[in-house]
Amino acid sequence: MIPFNWYARAKERIERFLPGLDQELQVDVDTDVITPHNGSAEYTTFLLTFWHPSNQKLRWNMEIRMDEVYMEHELEAAVRKIYFARIE
Repeated sequence: MIPFNWYARAKERIERFLPGLDQELQVDVDTDVITPHNGSAEYTTFLLTFWHPSNQKLRWNMEIRMDEVYMEHELEAAVRKIYFARIE
């Protein structure tokens, strides 16, 4: 599976549980240019972007691990951990 498809799949999974976590929290797939500090060439990567229209603390970007085990067993826990750490 190509990277974009992994991220699109992660977004779909997150959108299933996100309303139960926070009705206003949104997620989307985006890209970002990475500039390594070791002099390597810049590259573009995919990421998930989370944002909340009325709470600035609930804005973050997240990379995922592109494998089935992560998608099925770790993705939701990772999002929830970040969410609860940011609202404290």
